[in-house]
Amino acid sequence: TQIFGQEVTNSALRPATTPGTAASTPGKSSALSPVPTPPLSSLMVSDGAVIAGAFVQPSDRLTAYVQDRLSNRTIYRQECERLQMEVSEAVALQLSDKPGAYDMQALSLGAFKLQSIRPLLDILRLNETVKYVFLKENALQEEDIQLLANLLCTHPRVQSLDL
Repeated sequence: TQIFGQEVTNSALRPATTPGTAASTPGKSSALSPVPTPPLSSLMVSDGAVIAGAFVQPSDRLTAYVQDRLSNRTIYRQECERLQMEVSEAVALQLSDKPGAYDMQALSLGAFKLQSIRPLLDILRLNETVKYVFLKENALQEEDIQLLANLLCTHPRVQSLDL
């Protein structure tokens, strides 16, 4: 699997780090610190999280997901917990439960009454094969659409977005 242009496998992970900083690997504890919703300006730069008092970049979360071979469904549930959002079972059932399979071709969640895309952002980052994103007839807020747009600008394969 490739994350941010780096090959990542279970046997040889190379976590993405900023030069001059130590790699941060979040523990497997499910005790997450509450994360207030940051202002839009900071979300456009990063949507990292505070876990056990340390700031965790999305790339560090992605590395941990790949290392632990989490399924898209499990990632969605964990992201909902991290973001203190309710899990939509209807959304969860649309995501693969196959461990370590990040090969989605489409994210098709039209008319699911989604109010936020945030729990799905890491799933889109990991699934670099996604070509189509269908989110029509949802109640996404402007900030979430901005986050999605920023992510899609760097996504290697998305060809179509239906809002």
